[in-house]
Amino acid sequence: MSDSKIQIMVLDDEEIVGKRLKTALEKSAYDVEVFQDSRQAVDRIAEKEFDIVVTDIRMDGIGGMTVLEHVLKKSARTKVIVSTG
Repeated sequence: MSDSKIQIMVLDDEEIVGKRLKTALEKSAYDVEVFQDSRQAVDRIAEKEFDIVVTDIRMDGIGGMTVLEHVLKKSARTKVIVSTG
C-alpha cells in the first residue's frame, strides 16, 4: 500500500460548500484542493491527476458535465462525484 494521500479536488461555485468539504475531508487525512472557478479547475485537471473530483453540476462558465469530460480524458481511473444544490 502506498503512503501517499488520496488526492481530491472539490469544485463548487459556492465558497462555503468548498470550505466545509475541505475541512471534513482533511480530517480524514485526504489532500484536498478547492476551486470556485471551473476554468481554473479544468486547467488544474490538465496538470494533475486526482483520485476523486467532486463537482457541482451547475456553475457559470464550464458546467459539471463538461468538467467530468475533462477528467475522463485525463484519467479513466479518477472517480467523479457530481452534486447539485
